[in-house]
Amino acid sequence: MRIKQEQEYMLPTGERIVLRSALSSDATALRRHREIVTSETHFLTRSAEERAREDLCGMIAQFLGEPREFLLCAVAGEEIVGDLMLAHVSDRIKTRHRAYLGISLRQAYCGMGLGTRMIETAAEQAKKNGFLQIELGVYEDNTPAIALYKKMGFREYGRLPNAFRLDDDDYRAELLMVRTL
Repeated sequence: MRIKQEQEYMLPTGERIVLRSALSSDATALRRHREIVTSETHFLTRSAEERAREDLCGMIAQFLGEPREFLLCAVAGEEIVGDLMLAHVSDRIKTRHRAYLGISLRQAYCGMGLGTRMIETAAEQAKKNGFLQIELGVYEDNTPAIALYKKMGFREYGRLPNAFRLDDDDYRAELLMVRTL
């Protein structure tokens, strides 16, 4: 599904960001964005090798074909500098009220309110789409993201030890967080 309307966001630097649904033509720009973010941080669930094999054209088409899910892009000029996906947890009657959120931002765009704006936009659209709860997982050492999620009304409800195995064979727990809409 598409976000109903494009939104503009002005960064404190004066740079203009457009928040909009991903389009089929965004696959190359989205791949570049994800490659950059993967090189900047270990806080993503996929490795660089896995990112290289992603079928982004297929993924975008799948999101566009789903009535309740969406893939939101933050675009600066011609470049995607952030993306946020919201997907249903299950189609089953007892769990169809739940959605899962994942977000990534390039480091240069962190700390400027863009993540806040993206999550606000996603929460508003999720509620319109019939979701009552948004869930996410975050690395235990991703302090800025945890602070953002708490500010946005998410609360921790659990912790999965050793959820992520890093390249150096070190492990990180995953904090499980939820927000009721």
